[in-house]
Amino acid sequence: MSADQTSSLTATRRAGSAGTAKGTADLSRFAAVAGICIQACLLAWLSSAWVFAGVIIVIALVGHGAPRRGWQFHALTINMVALLAIGFLLKLLLAPHEFASSQLFIRTQLAHEIARFCLCLQCLLLFDIGSRRLPPWFVGLGWTSVIFVSDLRVASDRMPFTILLYVLFGMATVAFCMTLRRAPRGSSRGRSWRTAFLTIAVFFASGSGLAVAYGLHRYERQLEAALAEFLGLKMANRSSVGFSGRGGLNDVSYSKHHSSDEVILRVHNADGPAYLRGKAFDLFASNVWRGSRVAHQIGPSPPPPDVTLLRPGDRLYRLRVGNARPENVIDVWPTTPHEEYLFAPMQTDYIAGAMQGVYLDQDGVPTSSESGSLLPYSCWLRGANARTVLSEEDRARLLQVPDNLDLRVRSLARRLAGQYSSSRRRMDAIEQYFHENFVYTFGIRVPSYEDPLSHFLFERQAAHCEYFATAACILLRLNGVPARYVTGYVASGFNSVGQYWQARRKDAHAWVEAYDEENQQWVIVEATPSEGVPRPETESGRPATIDAVREFLRRLSTNIQQRGLFASLGAALRHPLGRLLLGIVLVVVACVILWRWRGRRSLPFAIAARKKRPRHAELSRLEALLAELGFVRPPTEPLTQFIRRVGATAGGEPWFRPVADWYGLYVASRYQGREDESLEARLETAVQPLMTAVKDSRRRSSSSPIQEQP
Repeated sequence: MSADQTSSLTATRRAGSAGTAKGTADLSRFAAVAGICIQACLLAWLSSAWVFAGVIIVIALVGHGAPRRGWQFHALTINMVALLAIGFLLKLLLAPHEFASSQLFIRTQLAHEIARFCLCLQCLLLFDIGSRRLPPWFVGLGWTSVIFVSDLRVASDRMPFTILLYVLFGMATVAFCMTLRRAPRGSSRGRSWRTAFLTIAVFFASGSGLAVAYGLHRYERQLEAALAEFLGLKMANRSSVGFSGRGGLNDVSYSKHHSSDEVILRVHNADGPAYLRGKAFDLFASNVWRGSRVAHQIGPSPPPPDVTLLRPGDRLYRLRVGNARPENVIDVWPTTPHEEYLFAPMQTDYIAGAMQGVYLDQDGVPTSSESGSLLPYSCWLRGANARTVLSEEDRARLLQVPDNLDLRVRSLARRLAGQYSSSRRRMDAIEQYFHENFVYTFGIRVPSYEDPLSHFLFERQAAHCEYFATAACILLRLNGVPARYVTGYVASGFNSVGQYWQARRKDAHAWVEAYDEENQQWVIVEATPSEGVPRPETESGRPATIDAVREFLRRLSTNIQQRGLFASLGAALRHPLGRLLLGIVLVVVACVILWRWRGRRSLPFAIAARKKRPRHAELSRLEALLAELGFVRPPTEPLTQFIRRVGATAGGEPWFRPVADWYGLYVASRYQGREDESLEARLETAVQPLMTAVKDSRRRSSSSPIQEQP
């Protein structure tokens, strides 16, 4: 065989090998992009993050053709990954959360941010110049993202499409894994076995994942309890806070003791600490409080004259007949889902919010139709002297006492307040008795053979707020004062940075609302000693600043959704934190401008010099085309040596001379400082014949692939 024939056969083999490698790389990149798009769809489907998912899909589709268009750069660097991680960490700490953070492990905002972080890393790999072939650990990023995305509760009506997305992702993973290693030529049986093994493994993993997801869904609380016990953590039992259909004598104290610093509510425009009731009870039997009647639904009502809503999209609901104009309006922002309860002061006449419906019980306590909603709402309060007429039916209901009540309790009630004729004097006497003769503490030990209420009253045992409120309510009723047992929160923490009050979980409390017959007003009776009542506290420093920034961002996000961008930005700039953030942005922009002007060149000359500098994207574009013809430059090979190696094999090709000329101009411009305005024009001259050669190579490899000779 002559030298020319040998050179031609070698070139043909190189072209066929390059075409095969190119086809494998294209399949690998296509499978990777498909997997990213499926992950984004799964994220949007389960968590409603449609905007983020749409951006990820667009970036992935653009990244599919990044090598051909020369859009690759050093994307996956330590600085880039660290910057991305810091960005998601700041979002986790400061931005409003899409999910409640009261869970310890399952269904948390942290899992959501980890899934987003993994998706962003996969997109960066598509643009990384060092990842012409995606690495095997790309699969690990994808499955990590899917695992954390699946850390959400899936409704039954969403389950079929969710399973379909899981199956599609498994298929994309199989396609990607098939391109990681090619079997040697002639070993088709080995390649088939490898493909079958990967397919079975992926579908087995998918089935196991679905089984695990079903187990997590069904045994979520048991798993959390077991993990918490193993790690020595305390879990807050949200169902035992006293805001359900019953109120036990230990529910509120359990909540206060086990998760004290978690913020539950933020209250704006309040004059001071506010008693926010969540549930009122009127029936006491077997040491448990219960409600006696079911709430009824009320519809929206028009606002009073000359009164505007805090948020234009809110609906106004009238809870009771009161003054035409409110004396004060407070704004309540829940931070943790709390079933359907709307915590509001006793003096609330109207409540306004975006909820679709409101239910009202016989004691004027509102609840929302949206269970676990985090929607803000405002409470319109009546004046301090507003009167309320108590019906005979409600009076009889609020004077009931258990039939089997200890006779000593009846005697104590007469001895404490029987000699007073006015309701207010009786309330003061009972309050004073508990404050002077009892001590507050968490927990109380009651022998199993004794009645808890009687043991507390006559043994004068130290106890928590439920015992004091229950005893005071029963003693008031025995003295003819209508009273009800109430559980809720006392917003006693004042954030000096954001200028709002906040109710923490440790501020859960139980108290009594009693009816003053003479003044026709409801009055709060606080029988718990002062050390058991949430005290006003002013918070400042770093924790208060972080909480204020988080609240500011949440209010800004809600206002943008309801009022539009420009109106919300104007309102944000009137807030102290808004002006502070604007100042920080202006300072950062000024520092960047000064830094750009700091060098020996002024800014216009620096921009001009940057325009003259050769762009790396042009070199990457040319090298990607040469790689398709089988000429791959290792990162350690100099440009001049690479072009000489290419010339030794393909020096007679018509495309080689324009490419070699461009490489020479590039080296002179980059390393020798010779500026050449024709560099960009020469690139087009070099690319045209090179593209023709690449298309011919693709056509030959697809029509009649050359088998390698032994």
